[in-house]
Amino acid sequence: MHIETQSHADAVQQQLEREGWRVDRKQDGSMLATSTEVMYGPEARRCLDHMGLLTSSRVRIEFVIGKDPEL
Repeated sequence: MHIETQSHADAVQQQLEREGWRVDRKQDGSMLATSTEVMYGPEARRCLDHMGLLTSSRVRIEFVIGKDPEL
């Protein structure tokens, strides 16, 4: 997933990492989050919804499954 935050980027990163996601920060401040346990979009959406990030106004999420992760 490609994630952009309007604020609280560190908190979002920490939350994802606590849930087992690997988070790589890019130079522009956005993040690329991957998980070896979550392989499909619907599964990722359920996880994000459980964390309260799916509908959060503080994050913009783009699912990049099957796309070049270097957006």
